[in-house]
Amino acid sequence: MTLTKRCQNLKSRYGITHEDYEKMIKLQGGVCKICGTTEPGFKHKFFVVDHCHDSNKIRGLLCHSCNTMLGHARDSTATLREAIVYLDQARAKWSASDSSLSPACCASGT
Repeated sequence: MTLTKRCQNLKSRYGITHEDYEKMIKLQGGVCKICGTTEPGFKHKFFVVDHCHDSNKIRGLLCHSCNTMLGHARDSTATLREAIVYLDQARAKWSASDSSLSPACCASGT
């Protein structure tokens, strides 16, 4: 996507300019507002403008993975809380048993 096309997209979809976007990313320290990565991810050059689909208000700039996570959870904080409980319970179960059976992704808590 060219910068001109991106500017048009930002203005038409979110009502902001590229300069507004640049101010937002600077205020966030150049990182995803959820996970803190400096990489937008999945072939993206820019972070995703996350917004409330009901009010269209911008919440922040996210990496592709975090934006996708929220989308799959349908922005439901209840679903996201239950996902945390699910992961914590699995981690606790594995740490209480033979750690050689614990998946590598869960051993460190990340």
